[in-house]
Amino acid sequence: MKFTYLHVAILLALVVPEGLSAATIRGKVIDPVGASIDAYVFVYDNSSHPRINGPLPGLTTVAEADGKFTVEVAPGVYDVCIFKAGFTASCRKVRLSTRDAVAVQTFKMKFDPSSIWKEFE
Repeated sequence: MKFTYLHVAILLALVVPEGLSAATIRGKVIDPVGASIDAYVFVYDNSSHPRINGPLPGLTTVAEADGKFTVEVAPGVYDVCIFKAGFTASCRKVRLSTRDAVAVQTFKMKFDPSSIWKEFE
């Protein structure tokens, strides 16, 4: 499913409570040689999600063909995870306070051809 800007705007309205300063996570997803890739981006509020197996509630967006993504969230600690078939998933913890209004991250993905077959199992 391809997310549109409207989907992202609706999700952002749910993630950032009214009256609270927003912080921004910006990123770029690249392959091992530095080429931009599109990928799924999941952002989990680190303080509220349980450590269980299976899907977790969170904000989902898409890094477009240029590899770039932007997510607005309330200040806090987040796990940002990137997924793309053919690559190993990449996760990183991001801390944002009102003083750190923008966090910029580059995710360099590693090739993993076996991950393509996992989608069909």
